[in-house]
Amino acid sequence: MRLLHLSDPHFFCPEALSVKRLLNKRILGLANWLLKRGRRTSNEHLELLPPLISELGPKALCITGDLAHLGQAEEFQRAKTWLECLEKQAPVKIVPGNHDIYLKECRNEMVKSFGRFFSLNHDTPASNTQLETIFPQVDIVDDIALIGVSTAYPSGFYKATGRIGAKQLARLEELLESLSREGLFRVMLLHHPPVPGVVSKRKALEDHLPLMNLVRKKGVELVLFGHSHIRFFKTANKDTGTPFLIGAPSITSITQDVPKRAGLYSVDIERAGGKWQVRLKDYILSQDRAAFQARSCDTFSFD
Repeated sequence: MRLLHLSDPHFFCPEALSVKRLLNKRILGLANWLLKRGRRTSNEHLELLPPLISELGPKALCITGDLAHLGQAEEFQRAKTWLECLEKQAPVKIVPGNHDIYLKECRNEMVKSFGRFFSLNHDTPASNTQLETIFPQVDIVDDIALIGVSTAYPSGFYKATGRIGAKQLARLEELLESLSREGLFRVMLLHHPPVPGVVSKRKALEDHLPLMNLVRKKGVELVLFGHSHIRFFKTANKDTGTPFLIGAPSITSITQDVPKRAGLYSVDIERAGGKWQVRLKDYILSQDRAAFQARSCDTFSFD
């Protein structure tokens, strides 16, 4: 089965800003955009994605958060229109990022806009806006379980931390226990990296230790994440129970720095000779921004 993984488009609507909207943490996000991110990103090459997705023919398109930049309703609507366009090529499954709940007041509008994409079956109740009860969200496609986990919450000034929370972790433990008996290949989607050292403490997942202890105890084969805006992958470690980790860069990045330039991953998962195999292909935006080009391809086996 083929998955495509991308992350962090950061749709931004500066024309919707007002003085009232900036009297909070958003002023920092605007400064970040003006000084750094706005110079390094572009939405123009997103038009290359639909034909590429159609060509690759994935069973699911996995997007690991930060669809918006400042959590504005106008950004959610722009991102929703984009998701609906991508959905014409392949089923879409997303998890929210910290920028999608930039402020507490953003949550209801975010869930209203994106809730149907939390599950491939579009079965998130429209009346439920409590992420700790919506997630984890699991979809089973062929012999693959796609497990969406939310790390999004409105962190304080100067912070971009993530948090899963005790309620979601408890539900996740029950879910992993059930899936472990079914012989499925388990893929977890979340926004923040689940291990330390990928991002600074100011941007880290606060409860990564209980999450990884749970993963090692109950089992997850592959974790897809975003947030770091950099290409990252680390193979599974059977001895420690650490899963295969894949981090995607921002899909709108136009930097010439290869690790941070826009791209997406094609992830083929299949069982061969009694073992699971993952074939990972990295697609990167060309320097002229005219195409996404295959950069590397590796195959990994799981006992």
